[in-house]
Amino acid sequence: MSLNQILHLFVWNGLGLALLAAPLAVGAVHWPVWMALAGLSGALLTAYSLIHFRRGYRMRFDGFVVVGLALVGVALLQLMPLGDSLLGALSPAALSLVERTRALGFEIPGRLTLAPVDTVRMLVTAGMALSIYLVAFNLAYRDNLGPRILAVVGISGAVVALVVFLHKFTGTQQILGLYRPVDLETLPMFFSTFVNNNNATGFLNLSLLILAGQWQKAQFGRNKGVYALLVLMTAAASILMLSRGGLAALLVSGGLLVVLSRWAGGPRRSTSFTPIAILGVAITLASVAAFIWLFDFALKYSEGPSQFLPFANEEWKTRTWVEALSTVSQFRWTGAGAGAFEPAFAPFNSFALGVTFPFAENEAIQFTVEFGVVVAAAVAIAVTLLFWRRLPFARSDGYYSGAFAGLFAVALQSMADFPLRIPGVAIPAVAVLGALNGSYARDRDKVTSWPMLLGGLKLLPLATVGFLLILLGGAWVGEHSGERFRSAISASPVADDKLAEQAVKLHPADPLLFEALGDRLSGPQGTDEAERMYLRALELCPQCVSVRLRLAGLLLLAHRDQQGLAIMSDLAAGQPNYRKVIFFTVASLPLDEATIVGVFSKRPELLRLMTEYVATVAPYDRSERLLKEAIRALGMEKRLLTPLGDIYIKAGLPEAAGDVATYLMGYFPERYEGFLLQAKVFVMQGRLDEALLMYDEAREKAGDNVDLVLEYMGILARTRNWDRFEALAAEVRPLLGRDANNRARFHQLMALREEMRGNHFAALAELEQAEAETPFDIRIPLDKASLQIRLGRPDRAAAEYRKALKIDPQSKGASIGLKNLESVREDQTLQ
Repeated sequence: MSLNQILHLFVWNGLGLALLAAPLAVGAVHWPVWMALAGLSGALLTAYSLIHFRRGYRMRFDGFVVVGLALVGVALLQLMPLGDSLLGALSPAALSLVERTRALGFEIPGRLTLAPVDTVRMLVTAGMALSIYLVAFNLAYRDNLGPRILAVVGISGAVVALVVFLHKFTGTQQILGLYRPVDLETLPMFFSTFVNNNNATGFLNLSLLILAGQWQKAQFGRNKGVYALLVLMTAAASILMLSRGGLAALLVSGGLLVVLSRWAGGPRRSTSFTPIAILGVAITLASVAAFIWLFDFALKYSEGPSQFLPFANEEWKTRTWVEALSTVSQFRWTGAGAGAFEPAFAPFNSFALGVTFPFAENEAIQFTVEFGVVVAAAVAIAVTLLFWRRLPFARSDGYYSGAFAGLFAVALQSMADFPLRIPGVAIPAVAVLGALNGSYARDRDKVTSWPMLLGGLKLLPLATVGFLLILLGGAWVGEHSGERFRSAISASPVADDKLAEQAVKLHPADPLLFEALGDRLSGPQGTDEAERMYLRALELCPQCVSVRLRLAGLLLLAHRDQQGLAIMSDLAAGQPNYRKVIFFTVASLPLDEATIVGVFSKRPELLRLMTEYVATVAPYDRSERLLKEAIRALGMEKRLLTPLGDIYIKAGLPEAAGDVATYLMGYFPERYEGFLLQAKVFVMQGRLDEALLMYDEAREKAGDNVDLVLEYMGILARTRNWDRFEALAAEVRPLLGRDANNRARFHQLMALREEMRGNHFAALAELEQAEAETPFDIRIPLDKASLQIRLGRPDRAAAEYRKALKIDPQSKGASIGLKNLESVREDQTLQ
């Protein structure tokens, strides 16, 4: 048996299919799988060249390989250091970024590529793609294995769909049972394979359309049934990913597949290539220009871009388009390499919220920025010509029409979601492209010889060198990735200037790196240096919440209170999700209340929100001083007087609370807050009849206020006024809605009623319903334990105390109650 036969048997048996499908099933976005796939692709090309290294064999390639090699050459040129004058002439934005970095104390060599590590990663992925493409092309050309390669990719998509379903419904924490990604805890289980639903949808759509084409080609009912099952499974997984770009690409490409299927059976070669190809190129360029113009028009001239933009409700995406149009003009001719958009779009990122947006939402724009207008136009024309020429061949067979439609789907989705940047999508796509083009070359070879050949004597050393470069490049990217640098900087016991300088040279636009440098430099001796690092990170990412919090904390520790509080005020105004954290931090720090109010009073609404929150969490004296300062700044406002009265009630100061209630009833007689506060004062003073009158007045002014009614019901229960209690219960029950807290409070009040009537079992039933609404409310198991003791059930009471300790291990009431029960049990045992 020859080596060629051994290779074919390995590839097409189950073990070979599993080894080829496993890296694709995890998207190759996780570092170990990315490196394994890089080595596999290079080794595959080297092994194929070695097996066929004999006299007379010629490796075939086509125009797509030429285009790919040209792009690799441009990327290599972008890695070359350039002088400032030449850099400024080629790309003013790149020179501006270099100068801003130097102003912060770091010297980086002038270069066109803004993120060298990203460019090297792109080169490694390109090397992987070219290796797989050459092998797939020649397998299809020489051995007519194009349909089998398409079947491998199609079945791999079904495997991915199966893995997605298994991860979803079993909740496993490992990918294919092999390893667990570090960031899996922060990801939805549906996305744990490709991490991103858009990436997974790109591969699933490719496989789905290939399987649909093979279903059309299948002639026997059994085969059609198997393919139909695979199509349905892959389609379900693709739809469940809920990717808007992926669903749109699937619909359009599915329509293309239907057209190709209805148009099938024609000649495989076009007889009027030149005029049709020129027309196709013109249509392509006009479509791209119209697409850019449409977005430009929508952003500049329309009152609301929602009628044009499907993502207009996301303001940050819309704003990035404005930035994209200006960035394209800055990098118009030469491009700036992979990662060029990172500094331009970093202001719209929020890494703390998991939102990163380094690219424009249009692949044509990003490609232009990376490689420049000249190269981008040349690639667009070349790819259009090559695809247009293969269209007649694609419609001649169901295998190839499905592959053509699948590639069209991936290309279409790449204009928005960038799945081709993920090796787990790019590798199967280029394998399908190689199979399609290799089959086309084999068909054309029946008429005329294929012109592009490369002898084994030249190919073998080139393949070996390419294999080594892929491995070395991948290892270099891993060693110099931003994650590695950040980990090394964080783990270093002292600040390492050489490590920091190298990190900034390779990642001049990484805000997380500058944040790590700021964290390392923070301290009594390095405040100024740390501040420079945080400011640089904020320049790259103004919306990074963690950086702004760290910078504010650094300034506060340096006793620059107004500057630190101003940053916190800005952050609280722009990030509502972080307001409680900021308010709690401000209340916890030993800051002067007048300084706090002086900064936050520039935003009166924010000051009101802060005082309302602080009054619920801060100690009494701190809350009182802050509220009084806010009242001096904003005046006698209801939203400030009400929490002041509440903290007086909590502190047991009915006289002070009564003064506040008098102010509220005098200044705001139409509002219920003053009457409610006065009712609480009367309750504290034991004047329950007067309290009921005030509650009636407050309820009349408040209307259907559920919280007020529930509080009123508590007072009625204490006074055993059951008629009014039952009337209010019937009134408020329909108003509870879906609010779990209100429903739980209602059932607790009903339990109190039953307990006061002596119906302990009914009270337990009500508490069970309350616990179902709010299972982490520690008061409920404590109340249930008390009732179980009254019913003579110490074991069940102990279980309730243990449940309370699980909710709050520091609960004194639960621990004391459990100890008392255990001591009683020991005494009974001794007796």
